[in-house]
Amino acid sequence: MAAAEEEAIVWPDCLTVVGVQKPTGLFSFFSSEQLMIFSVSGGQLQYSVHPALAGKEITNNELEVTSHEWKLKDLTTLDGFAYDPRNPGCTGHASVKGGVLEAKFQMHGDKELTLTTKLGEGPLRIGFLNSKDCEAFKAVVEANAVCCATKFNRQMNKAVAEKAGSVGSSSSSSSTSSS
Repeated sequence: MAAAEEEAIVWPDCLTVVGVQKPTGLFSFFSSEQLMIFSVSGGQLQYSVHPALAGKEITNNELEVTSHEWKLKDLTTLDGFAYDPRNPGCTGHASVKGGVLEAKFQMHGDKELTLTTKLGEGPLRIGFLNSKDCEAFKAVVEANAVCCATKFNRQMNKAVAEKAGSVGSSSSSSSTSSS
């Protein structure tokens, strides 16, 4: 039954997009920015520095393709993408802890946003190279957040049911032993 419930969650297509992690917090003035790739797949958000972006300037307009949709169940859909997140040369790997559960956005114009999540360690501010990528990223994160909420609620309901079942069976066994 649990496997059938899990299959009922239809995860949206994945997205990898080029952007810039903007510094936040007290010392953000002293932090440098660099181009990175941000990948949303199966409720997770991971990001890293891709070797093909090394040395490229943030305002560089020579990037022809800045985003790519792909399928989690068919990773060959990433083949040929210049900024494939599977590249072993990627460095500075990071992820949003707990995935995109309860994702919330604060927009800063049409090419920049701050993302917060239920279990994340803090806000993640991302600048995109164009507004189309920003909107696509936001839409994919929102769709993944819905799936994360469904999965989270099912797991919580299952845990409550198991706890209730174990409490019920222990109280019935104690009542039969006391008779």
